[in-house]
Amino acid sequence: MIREGRDDTTRRRYLRCAAVGAVVGVAGCLDVGGLVNDGESDTGDGGGSGDGTETVAPDTETATETPESGWTGTDAGPGAGTSTPALSSIQGTYRAYRAGPERRSFAPGAGAPADEARKALTLPLTASVYQPVVAGSTLYLARQSHEPGEPTVEAFDLASQTWLGGRDLNVPANGPPAVTDDLLFVATPDGTYALTPDGTIEWSTSEGASSGFVPTATDDRVFVVGDGDLTTLTHDGSVEWTIPLGDDPLAAPAADESTVYLPLPRGDNATLVAFDAADGTSRWRRSVTIDRGSPPVVAGETVYTASELVQGGVTAVSTADGNSRWEGTARPSRPPAVTADYVVSAGRGLVRAYATDGSTAWEADVVDDILAGPVATDDTVYVGIGTQDLSVLLALDIASGETRWSLPFDRPIDAPLAILDGGLVVVTREGSGAGRVHLVTEA
Repeated sequence: MIREGRDDTTRRRYLRCAAVGAVVGVAGCLDVGGLVNDGESDTGDGGGSGDGTETVAPDTETATETPESGWTGTDAGPGAGTSTPALSSIQGTYRAYRAGPERRSFAPGAGAPADEARKALTLPLTASVYQPVVAGSTLYLARQSHEPGEPTVEAFDLASQTWLGGRDLNVPANGPPAVTDDLLFVATPDGTYALTPDGTIEWSTSEGASSGFVPTATDDRVFVVGDGDLTTLTHDGSVEWTIPLGDDPLAAPAADESTVYLPLPRGDNATLVAFDAADGTSRWRRSVTIDRGSPPVVAGETVYTASELVQGGVTAVSTADGNSRWEGTARPSRPPAVTADYVVSAGRGLVRAYATDGSTAWEADVVDDILAGPVATDDTVYVGIGTQDLSVLLALDIASGETRWSLPFDRPIDAPLAILDGGLVVVTREGSGAGRVHLVTEA
């Protein structure tokens, strides 16, 4: 493929040819990790100006097919074979970083705990993991670090409490996988991998290498950022188009079925660019305030950005042309959760809900630091608050901000929350760096 500013010899990316990843077997308890940043895995550096928008025709090469058998290490995890009715019905569609390609942190229709909550299942961790991802009854966990012989991605069946196994890609993941109906997409420093739900490596490509960003997967495309490019892959690994960006983005893109939204640095500011998903042409660009590692959020006809800076807050712009819709003054420490009726931000001990017209619906002073969230269902918003030693999971009524319940933990919540139909997945960290995964259900 042609790249801006490079000679012909280096314009083409090689595609991985060797078989990847020795398989790994892990016995006993779920062997994953604890010391996790609060979801801000999108740490790609940016700086200066430049956001090239030239669409570049791809090479005829496609991703290397590297089929390998499914998950390895099928020994049962804690409580295997003893599933209770309360757990056997657990399902989820929280399939990517911040729920999905739109990054809304919203699970519509999910029956997560609303009135009371309990810790129904706890799994020990021995390595750092990113935000949990759930598809059906399967919990997927990606490690932040990698040691020889250890898995990069692991799977656990929540309903049967059965350890399914892991897959070693020989490198750590950049973030949680993005799961579609047929594949799991995992970004690594070496590129992008596609796995089937049973852990088989379907294909791999060097596209997306070295970026530190998670993939953004829709029903028919995968958008990856790497080495100063935005690239679109089909689900068979073929490159549809590539755009040289001129600079590393500030965060992973958000996407709907027609458009990709990517924040790029421009001097001391940022520009949000909307690219046509089909061919990569630039539809519009807009100056915004957005924090590094904080992806945009797209919901219907609006895109939201968030910044904790003094001049920041929540900004809402039109998906059609980038024109401003409204700005909120609360200074969130992470992107908002966006439901059908509310835009919920959290930071500096304050949770604030805006109506979709930008008016403030309510505020809740939670005093302590926001450790995780917000994430939301149709009627409840969840945040993790606390200190370096203790934490509390709070459930707030999404219409009023009133506390519905609180659940204490004797260690800090240390990763973004994931919502299930019937529960939430919470990662905590031990003082030593080890941690646990908790399944929280209705009491």
